[in-house]
Amino acid sequence: MKHTLMIVLSLFLGSSLFAQELNQKVMDEKSQKEILIGYCDRTGLMSGDFGMSYTEEHSLYRPDNDVLNALKYKLDDVLFVIVLGTWCGDSKEQVPRFVKLLDCLKYDLSGVTFIGVDRSKTAGSVPTGEYGIEKVPTFIVLRKGSEIGRIIEPPAVSLEKDLLEIISKP
Repeated sequence: MKHTLMIVLSLFLGSSLFAQELNQKVMDEKSQKEILIGYCDRTGLMSGDFGMSYTEEHSLYRPDNDVLNALKYKLDDVLFVIVLGTWCGDSKEQVPRFVKLLDCLKYDLSGVTFIGVDRSKTAGSVPTGEYGIEKVPTFIVLRKGSEIGRIIEPPAVSLEKDLLEIISKP
């Protein structure tokens, strides 16, 4: 119950309580480049080094139309938390693709909480411990405030097929 409450609170209060921290950047010691830390949005994802990858991956990704049609009417009560590292190759590839998938479904991105983490999987002042993040990106799928599944790093099959499998569970 505590886990569910923390996720719901972070989703609904995150943007208003931490708005001043949206798209914060810190220096990554390993790469010596700026990375996003804490809550971020599409604008932040499209900036800097990550932004170049974001633009390319988003434009090139072509989700499976049959799976899109199957997903189309199943996302009404679904929310997402996406924990990513703008320094991470898998995040650079998969996060823009996931956003493209949501764009194709005309899903309102206000139902998505993006959290940037550093290499130690911390997000500045944004608490991430309740998510149990070990690898990024992690796409957490929620229904009625409870986690119903995750896609971690590269999907097992494809983002859209893995998502359909998760949301099709009773």
